[in-house]
Order: sequence, then C-alpha cells, then structure tokens
Amino acid sequence: MRRRVILIAVGAIGALFLGALVIGVLFFLFSSSSVPTDVSVIVNAPRAVPVNEPYAIKVRIQNLTAETQILDSIDVQESYLEGVQLLSTEPMFGDSTTIPLVGFQSYTYGDFIGGSETFIVELVFEGIMEGTFSGDIDICVNSATECATRQLTVVIGESSGR
Repeated sequence: MRRRVILIAVGAIGALFLGALVIGVLFFLFSSSSVPTDVSVIVNAPRAVPVNEPYAIKVRIQNLTAETQILDSIDVQESYLEGVQLLSTEPMFGDSTTIPLVGFQSYTYGDFIGGSETFIVELVFEGIMEGTFSGDIDICVNSATECATRQLTVVIGESSGR
C-alpha cells in the first residue's frame, strides 16, 4: 500500500514538472519572437465581401536591405478562418500546418526576396458564412519567430462589398 502511494506521488510530481516544462518552452518560443526591422509589410484586405464570392488579400513585403531575405511563412489566426476558406495563393505555399496552442494556420513559403526588391503574395479566400470575422495575420521573414503582425477583419454578408 505504501509503495503504491509513493508511486502515485512520484507520478504526480513528474506530471507537474513535465507540464511546467512544456509551458516554459512555449513561453520562451513565443515571447522571444521579434518583429523584422529589415522589411516593410503592407496587407491590403477588403473590409466587406458578399457571401460565397472570392476575394483577395494582398501581402506586400519590401526588402529594405541589400541582403536577400526569405519569406518563411504567412500565418492566419483561426478566428479569421472560421468564416472563410482559402481557395488559392500566388505564389503557391509549400506546406500548411495547424498550430493548435496559439490558434493559427501556417502556410510555409521559403521564397527569396532579393535585396531592395518587393515580393507580393495574393491569398484568395471565399466567405462561407455570414458574420464578422477577425484575427491576426503574421508575415514571418527569415524564421518562424520574426513576424510582422497585422489585423484582419472582414464582414461577410448577402450584400456586403457590392
């Protein structure tokens, strides 16, 4: 009986330690992210669109240095994606991953942005349900932790955008 109590206590302490370790790692990863200072990012998105009709969001990334930069990913918060579906992107992303703990869908690119050049990504969405949907869009350059964050909000309705 005593052995069982000790095993339960050791297991509980181990689970607490593991939980604290996971939280610490996540805190470190997301608190150590930084905003890239060597690019300028502009996101053009409509504020209102009709339901069941495609619309485009254009992300313009200007390299402010002579050095080549890499578009690592564009991450869209799931709260925005609740009312829309992504139809296509130009250029096409390489991979798509859900980041569940922070509630983002990440689209990986890996495209090079030459010195002093501008790179444009067009994301084509379709509003699939009426309502107002908001969330962040992160444009990550050179790594998944160097991201410029912008806010997206769209009102989807029968006559919106017309």
